[in-house]
Amino acid sequence: MSLRLFQSIMVIILFRLSISKQSIGQLFLSHLEELTKLYRTYVANHPRAVAILTDNSDKLSEYMESKGASSPGMFTLTISLSKPMRRLEKYPQEIMELSRQMPDGHPDKESVNKAHQAYDSLMLETQELRKKKEMEFEMVSSPVEGWPGKNLMELGECSAMVQANHLTSTGEVSDRYYLVFSGVLVVLCAGQNLNGYELKVSK
Repeated sequence: MSLRLFQSIMVIILFRLSISKQSIGQLFLSHLEELTKLYRTYVANHPRAVAILTDNSDKLSEYMESKGASSPGMFTLTISLSKPMRRLEKYPQEIMELSRQMPDGHPDKESVNKAHQAYDSLMLETQELRKKKEMEFEMVSSPVEGWPGKNLMELGECSAMVQANHLTSTGEVSDRYYLVFSGVLVVLCAGQNLNGYELKVSK
């Protein structure tokens, strides 16, 4: 289900309910689990989608302009790709404003406040996950010092990435990045002069 379709369905459901049963806060809460799954999938695929757009920018621009998009046609795709995140950032603000306009005794105010907290948490979680997925994609798509192949994408899909501190024999602390692929664990550290990444362990 697309995020736009999700929003349309919410509006339809709300207007089909009788006035006495219309609860905007409860409606948001009832669809939170589904929306969370949608955003996790969206964020997980976002860095790869950006890379595809960048690698094929000329062809995609030409195609979009042939369909009536303004030049450069890539701008339309780039804006569309970022819309779901911008929508999510608006949800907590708009729900909070709705709560502010409600009198204290309004029967929907409690559920609206709960919805605000839930969607604010979803927004923060999504922003953190997006940063993590962007870092993960940079690691697997960039050349790695010490890796025999082109990049780590040769190993297939990265199922998990964990960042942890590593204490060296000299007592210094450095970052280590543990990337899990199917049957393979790869450990990286920042390259010399913080340029790229260096392979530490592959097993």
